[in-house]
This record gives sequence, structure tokens and C-alpha cells, in this order.
Amino acid sequence: MLRLLRATARGLLSPLRLARRRPWAAAAAALALATAVAGAGWACARYQWQAARAALAADRPQEARAQLALPLALWRWDPEVQVLAARAARMSGDLPAAEAHLKRSLRLAGGATEAAQLEFLLLRVQTGEIDRVAGPLLEAADRGHPDAPLILSTLAVAYMNNLRDGRAYACLSRWVELRPDAARAYQFRGWVLERLGRRKEALPDYEKALEIDPDLLAARLRLAEMLLEDHQPQLALPHLERLSVQVNLARLDVQEGRAAAAERRLRDVLHRDPSDSEALFTLFSAVKAQGREEDAREVLAEYERAKALLARTHKLLREVVETASATPADYAELGELLLGMKQEDRGLYWLYKALERDPDNQRSHRVLAEHYERKGDAGRAASHRYHVRQR
Repeated sequence: MLRLLRATARGLLSPLRLARRRPWAAAAAALALATAVAGAGWACARYQWQAARAALAADRPQEARAQLALPLALWRWDPEVQVLAARAARMSGDLPAAEAHLKRSLRLAGGATEAAQLEFLLLRVQTGEIDRVAGPLLEAADRGHPDAPLILSTLAVAYMNNLRDGRAYACLSRWVELRPDAARAYQFRGWVLERLGRRKEALPDYEKALEIDPDLLAARLRLAEMLLEDHQPQLALPHLERLSVQVNLARLDVQEGRAAAAERRLRDVLHRDPSDSEALFTLFSAVKAQGREEDAREVLAEYERAKALLARTHKLLREVVETASATPADYAELGELLLGMKQEDRGLYWLYKALERDPDNQRSHRVLAEHYERKGDAGRAASHRYHVRQR
């Protein structure tokens, strides 16, 4: 033990002896260490900058704002970073923050860059000045501006909000031409077509939107309703089942003595959402009806756990997160709960909202790292693991 203590002491004192005997070598070692640390931070910031751009392209502005925290800290003098931060804030609906970032970019660049000018115009669209700026924006889109899909989507949503469906339809159709993989363009156009009285044309747009993004629940619900209205229940059934109507069908199975069929249906529902308390309680009834008492008790315990988590989630949503006293910790807890319920979009929204308020929020970084690791997204996972390790 004494030898171990002496060896440890020698190890701790060796840098001090090196600094005393060879100051230049010690300085060089310190400089190398500092350079390595700075390089790692710079690389992480560069990755997060690219991730923010990708998040905005995928219409995930809250995620982009969280990813921009480190680039803004390291490159706050860069007007391009300020413009991207302005775009993320504007797309999140935080218009005062968007304007502040744009004004900062003006000061840094000594005037408005082309990117800043575009953001100022899009900001004016969202603040109600659409008629004053639509002309130059549409001209830019027609000339093949690289941000034409963003221009058209911003104009389309503004026209939709103002019930100007004809102009919204024109923008959405142009958006579809430029980005045939944009699911929301088809979803929005289907909605506009219905308001224009062109219902038959809306149905294929909803189908295309779901082909690209199966998780657009509003589009799926409307498509199912339209198919039922057209007396095509067999075509509507797969959509209704995906919307958890399976739970009601399972109840009917139990009532009519088809407990095993009900169990199969409910297991499928719970595979998609393990926290569905309604499905769990119905599964308890189905398993108990088959005389499997031990399995039924396990399902009941899982139901009680899911019910408690759901109650906590509802409490956070109703009484906490929309209040002035809400903290990043509240947002992070809600995000983790929603991810556990397989509500990925909502969960990510609150986790990134936590990071927007507190860029070093450890719970959010840990949950996001684990989430992206499960999805096989090594880059995003590493980005969040980098922050967890700094604790």
C-alpha cells in the first residue's frame, strides 16, 4: 500500500517537476492539450451546425435551435450562423428572437447578405405583410432560388391561414413540383383542395402524403373518413386500425368470446405503443378470459404502471409546461415520457425545447443520445454523448 501511495504521488507531481525542470516542454504539452480540446469542440460545433441545417430541411426547427447552441457560442461573430439561428427561430414561431438574430447578422456583416434579406422577407410574411413581399419571393422561387421550397411552403401556410385557398394551392403545387418527396406539401394541398370543393383530387394527395410519411396522423384520419363517406370500409379499415381503432375491435372480440383473437389484435397495438393504457386494460380482460391468471396479473401490473406514467404526462401538459414557471427539467421529463410512449415527434419537440432553454441539460442529452443510438443514427448520438461526457 505504501509503495502504491508513493507511486501515485510521483504521478501527480510529475507535471509540476516537468514544469520546473523543462518549462518549454511543459508549455508545449499544455498547448498541445489545449489545442486538442479546442479541436474537439470545434469539430462538435461543425457537426452540430450541419445537423441544424438538416433539421431545418426536415422541418424540425426546435431541434435545429438546440443544435445551434454550441455554434452560436463559438462563432457568434459569424453572420451566417446568426441567419441560420434566425431561420430556426422563425420556423419555431419565435418571431422576436428571429428578428434579433437578423439584426445581429446585419451588424456583423456590415449590411444585409442575400440570405439575411430572404429571412427578413419570410419574417414579414409571417407577421402579416404577405401581399407586400409575395411578389419578389415568388420571382426568386421561379428563378430557381436554392431555398425555393422554403419560400413556397412559408407563403402557402400564410395563404392557408388567411383562407386564400387559390393562392395557397398554386404555391403548394409548385412546392410539389420542386420537392416530390415533401409529404406535408401533399397533405396541405389535399386540405386546400377539399376547401376548394375538389374533394376527389384531395384523396390521392392524402394517399401520397402517407406513402412518404406514414406518421401523418391528421392525413390518415381524414383519408379514413373520406373512404368511409365513399362507402369503402375495406379500404378504410387499415387506416382505422393504425389509428388504434383496434382496441374497440378487440373489446368486441372479448364480448363475443374471441379472447385469443382479441389478444393478437391488442399485442399488435402495444407493439406500436407499449404505453397504451386502454389497450393494456383490454388485454388484461382478454388474457383473464382465457384462464391465464398469472399472465393476467402481469398485464394488470403493466397497466397500472402505464396509467401512472400517463397521469404524470397529462399533469405536465396541463399544469406545468405551458406556465411561466416551467423549467428545462420539466420539458426534459415530458420529452422522455413521450418518447417512452412512442410519440417520437412530440417527445423530441420537448427535449429540444429543454436544450433551447438550457443547452447543457443532461437529461435531454442523455435521452437523445440513447434515442439516436437505438435508431442507428451514430452522428446525432455522438453529438449528444459529447455533452453528457462533459458533466
